Amino acid sequence: MKLEIAVIDDGVSKETITDLLFNLEYRDGSIRECKSAISCYSHGSICSAIIRKYVPDARVGSIRVLGSDKSGEATALLSAIQWCVERDIKILNLSLGSVEACDIPAMSKVVKEAYNKGCILVAACKNGRNTSYPASLMNVLGVRLDTSLKGFAYSVNPFPNGGVELSASADHEVFLSSDATTYNTQMFNSYASPVITAAVYELLATGKCERSFEDVRGSLYRNAGFGTPKSISHSRITSHFERIPCNNTVPIVAFVGNGAYQLMIDIASRFLRDNYLPLIFTQYADSLSPYCVHINDDTLLNGFCFAMAEFYGADLILACVQEDATSRISHDVIVIDWSLHRKIGNDISNIITYTDRVEQDDVYNRLTSILT
Repeated sequence: MKLEIAVIDDGVSKETITDLLFNLEYRDGSIRECKSAISCYSHGSICSAIIRKYVPDARVGSIRVLGSDKSGEATALLSAIQWCVERDIKILNLSLGSVEACDIPAMSKVVKEAYNKGCILVAACKNGRNTSYPASLMNVLGVRLDTSLKGFAYSVNPFPNGGVELSASADHEVFLSSDATTYNTQMFNSYASPVITAAVYELLATGKCERSFEDVRGSLYRNAGFGTPKSISHSRITSHFERIPCNNTVPIVAFVGNGAYQLMIDIASRFLRDNYLPLIFTQYADSLSPYCVHINDDTLLNGFCFAMAEFYGADLILACVQEDATSRISHDVIVIDWSLHRKIGNDISNIITYTDRVEQDDVYNRLTSILT
């Protein structure tokens, strides 16, 4: 795999990086040679200049996926990542991302492909948000700025509740062209991400760690004085939320019984498709996925789950709970197998029953009708 850096952004000027490895853009549905005029003050040029400041020998290429207004489509970003995966580009700097829930499934898929191929994705969290994608996804080095840091400095976030594990300096003086004066960067997360990208390149170029994502992540942790990293998922780190006051304004849908778990996951996918962001919980430890939080105590649904929903900007909570929990939890809707419904009783409002031959469309449509 080639030790090259792809800066996926709004383009990089050849005045800033005079020896660009490649200069591409997303156009007409595919990645092509860039025909756009790129200013040396473009966002991508500034990010590239930060990388080169700290690792002058880095081999940098550009893929333009954002317009001059700094906006773009998720399809363009996914295509750029896929192009890098297919060509064995080792390091990707993504000082951008999406906050749209409907983008999460496709983005998770391409991130997994990149991880399996050995690519290191470094992504900035969106300014003013606790989460964004891909920064908040597993197998991505998510970054936000730390105003106390200067220059080529970074640290580990002890409570990466948004899945954003690393903080770095966004305070840099860079040259954007040979005849320009120094440019002082603004305090944005996007200018912290290139610090981690440069640190990853330095680790790999000097042979200070192996080339896997886990080895790189571990080396970053140790260099920041944080020891060995633990396996994390942004939604599994929950202790932080027990201390956060919140308003119980997010609706809860309780799926009763372990047999309802898969139905809950399928319904969550439908909500994502329609651009709702659900948070998913279960009392059953044997049926966990990376983005499903295990709750030992069902009374937590009356507390920190709401705090988590507020933190992530979630639209609703989906929880798979045990049969005896229905009388103790806050809930707006209960989804329950017909046989269990008869067993538990009829004194619960807003019940949606299903059988083994469940029609997912019917359950989903009834849920959205009640919640609306």
